[in-house]
Order: sequence, then structure tokens, then C-alpha cells
Amino acid sequence: MTFSLTQDDHGTFDLSFDGSALETEIIISLFTDARVTDDELPEGDNDKRGWWGEPIGSKLWLLKRALATKETLDRAESYSAEALQRLVEIGLAREINTKARWLNAGVMLLEIEVVKPDGDTLSIRFKDMWSDQVNVVQ
Repeated sequence: MTFSLTQDDHGTFDLSFDGSALETEIIISLFTDARVTDDELPEGDNDKRGWWGEPIGSKLWLLKRALATKETLDRAESYSAEALQRLVEIGLAREINTKARWLNAGVMLLEIEVVKPDGDTLSIRFKDMWSDQVNVVQ
């Protein structure tokens, strides 16, 4: 998947990529920050992030400073599944499966499998989610 930034004649920028609508929904669902409650905020943080108007996005951002533990992997899988559940609700997917594992120190691999309504599957893997550039591995 390739991303590019284009500019029109009026100076407006647009982000585009060579992916499908389903891939776009997955990326938006996972990498848009979901709003959290005060209880979910990391200690010393007071920014709930997200948009209060419509629940969209994931809580993966809460893991940015988390230790490389099994619990962190479990939370990543849970946050991802929760964020992608809306794809089932709007009819773009029949089933969502998520799996997280450590590739090496501090680098998480997040594997997403989406079973489409017609039974076909789409599998996408994301690694190094908190660097300046998210690496998408097809």
C-alpha cells in the first residue's frame, strides 16, 4: 500500500493511496485516536483525544509507552477488535480476527484478518505502529 500527498490548484492537500475502501476503513478505525474516559488515561496525562461526537478510532494510542509484555499484546488485540467491530456493524465485514506479537524489542506486529460478507478474506499486518511511518506488510 502506497500513500501520497497531492495538492490541487487551490493549495488544498489530500492524502491518497492505492488501497481499497475496506483497507481505508481499517486504517481509519485503527489509527484514528478513540476518545477515552478519565479512568483509561495514562497517569499524568489529561488529553482524552478522539472526537466526542461519534465513536470512531482505537485506543491503541494508549499503548505508546506500554512495556513489551503479554498484557500489552492482549490489550492491542482487544483495542483493535473493538475498533474494527464497526466494520461488522456497517456490513463491510462478517468477522474480524486480530493477533498481536512482538517482532523484537519494542516492535509490535499487529495482524488483522477481515472476513468479508462474501466469505473472502483480507489480511493486513501493521508493524512499528508508533514510529513516524507505520509499516504496512501485505
